[in-house]
Amino acid sequence: MNLPQLENKPYRPNFVHLFFDWLDRLPLPAWVSLLILFPVVGLAQHLVAYGRGFLSPGEFNFDLATAGYWLLSGPLLLIFAMKGGRQAWIDIQLLISPGEAEHFARMYYEFYTVPKWGGTMALLIGSLLGLGMGFADKAVAPAVDYAFAELRISTWVIGAAFNILTFYQLSRQLRIIRNLYSRVAKVDIFNPQLLYGFPKYTATFGVAIFFYIYLAPVILDPTAYASSLSYIAPALIVPLTLVMFYLPLAGMHNRLLKEKEALQAEVGGRIRTILRDIHRAAFDKKDFENTNSMIAVHTVLLKEKDMIEDLSTWPWRPGTLTGLLSAILLPVILGILQDVISGWFGL
Repeated sequence: MNLPQLENKPYRPNFVHLFFDWLDRLPLPAWVSLLILFPVVGLAQHLVAYGRGFLSPGEFNFDLATAGYWLLSGPLLLIFAMKGGRQAWIDIQLLISPGEAEHFARMYYEFYTVPKWGGTMALLIGSLLGLGMGFADKAVAPAVDYAFAELRISTWVIGAAFNILTFYQLSRQLRIIRNLYSRVAKVDIFNPQLLYGFPKYTATFGVAIFFYIYLAPVILDPTAYASSLSYIAPALIVPLTLVMFYLPLAGMHNRLLKEKEALQAEVGGRIRTILRDIHRAAFDKKDFENTNSMIAVHTVLLKEKDMIEDLSTWPWRPGTLTGLLSAILLPVILGILQDVISGWFGL
């Protein structure tokens, strides 16, 4: 199924799309092309450190080698924001009434297109934050870290700019998902599979953000979250990730819940009716042949009632939330256990 194309664009795309269009024209996938910069940045910093005497020729510095991560994580997340979730749109389109086609096309355009001026402001704010953080880090970092100060500061600036831009676009996407679900014409609680695409998208994005903000810094620099910060950081990030996952889906959960309650009320009414008919046939008319037939119907209605009770009102595939919780909580729990065990044994 083809997704709709909007003829009259509500706004012009940000110039950052030109950069990603250029990446798409390269022989390699965009994310692979970006990953190539990871060793290039590390090598460039080592060569300058050798030339300026900060490192002995051939000496390896882990911090310099991994500095490219802070440059690439934001653009990689933004690639996912610009390309992920296509199947979710294909699925949800089947639930949108024809009268919503134009609005659906507009939401699709806005989901993947960063606005010109909003995106520029996000990039500018991120750049200023990155510049401030870069110079603040320079004041306390080992001299070898800033042997190539121009590249190091640029890494902070570009990385922070793309980070803010990614979160700006993500916030827009979460609002669009919430709006899109409110426009679903008919909710079928017996066949909710077409609703599962966006929860998968937001869960994947949540895990990626958790990895970028918390897990990767711990891996690259064990002192990144020293002391109490190792507990404060996940205490803030984990709830934020869960809110990001649930908030755009809350409206659809309420609709499925109302659908389930309506079905429960309907079958409850039928059970009440068949019981009344059974009593009338058995006790008033002594019509036991028909009574047996109605008892069979009553049995079927009880099974239907149990089946409705088991229907899920959560608009995501079973296991999605469990997988998300495992991905973000397991590393935190293991880290805490490691700290506790190390404290016990004085390691």
